[in-house]
Amino acid sequence: MDIASDGVNDSLFEKLNLNNKKTFTFEEEKTMGLIGELEKNYSLVELLNFLEEKLEVKKIKVYGRDKREIKKLAILGGSGSDFISDAKKVGVDAYITGDIKYHDGQRAYEEGIILIDVGHFYSEKIILPKIKKRLSEKFSDLIFYIEEENSFELEF
Repeated sequence: MDIASDGVNDSLFEKLNLNNKKTFTFEEEKTMGLIGELEKNYSLVELLNFLEEKLEVKKIKVYGRDKREIKKLAILGGSGSDFISDAKKVGVDAYITGDIKYHDGQRAYEEGIILIDVGHFYSEKIILPKIKKRLSEKFSDLIFYIEEENSFELEF
């Protein structure tokens, strides 16, 4: 779903209401991420509030240097630390992905890009309604549910 047409990245692009879709990185001839523009310029705080609302995420990590205005984004659902330099090369204001480690955050700071970690789960869960719809259409005699949380409790 990470590289599929109408997959995770396309769903993330739609959820964030981005415009001017372009691909930004290729790995073994597979498109991995997208570039898009927000409808208006955002401050970093405004963008974080927007992401919290759109992705229903409570905790967002931010790395790099603050910029006055953010409009052009690179997005890659899941774990996108391998593509920080690619995002920088295409001249985006911020790169949104998940699973960023300390040294990746430091690299973003050194490369002068804002790196936003919304978490692996939250960057990909937006595909679930599409999957549910497709499965429900294909298997109309079954009922499908989407688990809303990314955690579980263990009982001992």
